[in-house]
Amino acid sequence: MDKWLKVSILVAVLLAGAGAFYRYSESTARQADERRAIVEECQKAERMAFDVHWAAACMTQVGQASQGQADGHAECDLPDEKAAVVNAWLDQAEQRCMAEVRAGLDR
Repeated sequence: MDKWLKVSILVAVLLAGAGAFYRYSESTARQADERRAIVEECQKAERMAFDVHWAAACMTQVGQASQGQADGHAECDLPDEKAAVVNAWLDQAEQRCMAEVRAGLDR
């Protein structure tokens, strides 16, 4: 009888530990999924804003369309210096997204 009691207690402790581990790992996975979704949403919003900035830069190129640089549409080949400005804006926006996520983790 003493042996069965010890085995029962051991099994109960192991089950409790497994349950705690499962809850912890489930919680961690859920937090990771939430962080990933937040980053994706932020990046999606920044990408949309980037597209608007790119389109605006293309529209300013309309006067230079005769030189083959733009045709007045939202999709165009910007000169390297203008493309660099718009691309730098996107890089900063994506870094801001990551900083916001990191700041949220520190709370």
